[in-house]
Amino acid sequence: MALGEMAKWEDTWGFLADGTGTYDSKSGVCKTADTLTFKIQLTAGNSRPSNVALADFRSLRAKVDQAAYNNAAYYMHRTMEALLVSFNSATNATPYIASGPNGPTLDGFPIRWVGVMARLRSDRSPEPISGRLWRPLLLVPRRARLHAR
Repeated sequence: MALGEMAKWEDTWGFLADGTGTYDSKSGVCKTADTLTFKIQLTAGNSRPSNVALADFRSLRAKVDQAAYNNAAYYMHRTMEALLVSFNSATNATPYIASGPNGPTLDGFPIRWVGVMARLRSDRSPEPISGRLWRPLLLVPRRARLHAR
């Protein structure tokens, strides 16, 4: 197996494993955060990644445990960058910085691009994650399903 394929396999299991037989009954970061209710419920009709607002990211970050806060980061698909850029305005200043000294940031927190997360223009449920990977948080739509297939 090539290194790129192995990394994708690890990300798929690590982030998307849903506790079913497909994943040997293991739960990944998204399912675990959902189960432990470390999540922000989006309003009705906001079931696409493109519906996530800057306030949602900030509310999500507020749920991060203080022990993890200093090393917290956001985890999302690279296509979410188009949404993040839209947050930069005269009202919000520049919460998203694409090329900071240590890579992209949102409100000063690093962003880690993860290829298996929901793409911006998809019908899958939003799933940006904030926190340290041992205690992640995520955004979910009002309809309870985390990962619409």
